[in-house]
Amino acid sequence: MAVRTPKTNAAEPGHLVRSRHSLGCLMLNEGSIASNEFEQGRLVGKEQERMRIVRMFHEEISSGMLGAVFKIHQAQEKLNSVNSPEAETVSEASELLSDAIEKMSDVMDDEKKESEAADRDSA
Repeated sequence: MAVRTPKTNAAEPGHLVRSRHSLGCLMLNEGSIASNEFEQGRLVGKEQERMRIVRMFHEEISSGMLGAVFKIHQAQEKLNSVNSPEAETVSEASELLSDAIEKMSDVMDDEKKESEAADRDSA
């Protein structure tokens, strides 16, 4: 297969690789202008997907998880008020969920910082 790009008059040689799910990946010879443009587009797409995941976490997932921590904390207080032995188990669940939220938030913050640094470097 050959690809024509706006920056070249000649077609660039390459081939299309197709997956089991009917998705295709255009493979171009290394060093060609089209290959460089393809790589730049791939990096932009990767960055857009990274930002979509960060945004989804902050907008949808984190609020639900924080709500769950709040509900678990309420249950823990009720169990403590009646001296229930299950209060310790609920407390452990609350701590585990809080730790998971904190770790996920740290990862998302790191991803956001990497993205911002990449944006500054490419500018």
